[in-house]
Amino acid sequence: MERTIKNTAVLEICSSSVKFAVGYSEGRVPHVLYYKKFPLSGFVKDGQIPNPIALGEAIAPNLNIEDEDLKLKVDPTTINFVVPPIGFQVFQNDKTTNVVRDTIEQLDISNVTLMLKRDEVPNGSYLVDIVPDAFVTDKGKTFGNPPIGERAEYLTLFAKIFTLPEQIFSSYVQAAQSAGLRVLRSSVATQCAAMMVASEGGYPSTYFYLDLGAHLTTVSLIGNNSPYASLFFPLGGDDLTNKIAQAFEIALEDAEMLKKKFGYDERTFAYPTPIYKKEIDGVKKTISQNQLNTVITEFFTSYNAYIKNAITTLIDNQAKAQNMADKTPFASLPLVVSGGTSLLKGLEKLLDDLGGRKLHKFSPKTLGARDPGATNILGLIVASGEYRGTLEDNYHGISSLTRGSKKED
Repeated sequence: MERTIKNTAVLEICSSSVKFAVGYSEGRVPHVLYYKKFPLSGFVKDGQIPNPIALGEAIAPNLNIEDEDLKLKVDPTTINFVVPPIGFQVFQNDKTTNVVRDTIEQLDISNVTLMLKRDEVPNGSYLVDIVPDAFVTDKGKTFGNPPIGERAEYLTLFAKIFTLPEQIFSSYVQAAQSAGLRVLRSSVATQCAAMMVASEGGYPSTYFYLDLGAHLTTVSLIGNNSPYASLFFPLGGDDLTNKIAQAFEIALEDAEMLKKKFGYDERTFAYPTPIYKKEIDGVKKTISQNQLNTVITEFFTSYNAYIKNAITTLIDNQAKAQNMADKTPFASLPLVVSGGTSLLKGLEKLLDDLGGRKLHKFSPKTLGARDPGATNILGLIVASGEYRGTLEDNYHGISSLTRGSKKED
């Protein structure tokens, strides 16, 4: 018997890779039917895409999936899209609409959302997402989700408005379109990550989030599981690999191996042995763990300075926005760390000097995508399974896949 399952296809373009997944959300838990990460370098520079058309053409061949073992065939024409928080800004807004009939219907939700959408976006940015904080009726009742069927004369929607610079947003969408895809919903990576962290439970709801990527690091302030602001700087795990390769004059693939296999390790051994032995151009080269530790420590000295500066700036900006003279509430906020570089051994020790904050390393527990680098696309799968306000008419994009099952007796 053949059965057709409707799922969400999600795409994320990063500095050195592209990530693609197909899955669905049930009870705010993502279920992945297919996840693929493939390397793609030279198309994204500091989070920007100089040639979106060339990037799209390079992506396209990787998105037609046929897996005989899983009896799975995916040929996506529509996707939900993760976009990076380059120039990301968050604004608060609210609108009130008359309820057309005695009880709230989907039409009323669409009306109040459209009112928010029609407002001019500050600073000439592009509206990416509208995320509801609360629906409030004239009866004084407050709801987290659309109160369909609730009796009311008026409905007010309080929401966060997520924006990006138009040039940044349009270049990513153009790349997807050049790959033959229609973008149904776009969501900022920071929001996706916050939703994914919240979906697994056991993590704080208010924290600083560090997304440690290959060439881009994002530092965000998350409050009640929703982003308030993000900053980024163009430095990440691949830059550490380059530093190791240059310091020891070895190939990039060898430097990547040292980073991933050994990382930063302070353990001492009575009889230490080299972690790298190789003859290069007739010269025998050996590298010890202590030597590798020194190079990694040097990298993190400057890396941590960037992170500290971003955290301080986020605190100052938020305190100013809220007219807070006392910044001590931010002093004890913990860190949640994810992204591919979060897998580096010894990371906790390397991040020790970030204000003594408690550190939580986040790695998804989702079967088929237990990869910190998949955090954002999993978060968008979660978001796609529930109402998030925003441009809702465009949210029901589903990629269909056919999955055969054995005939039932």
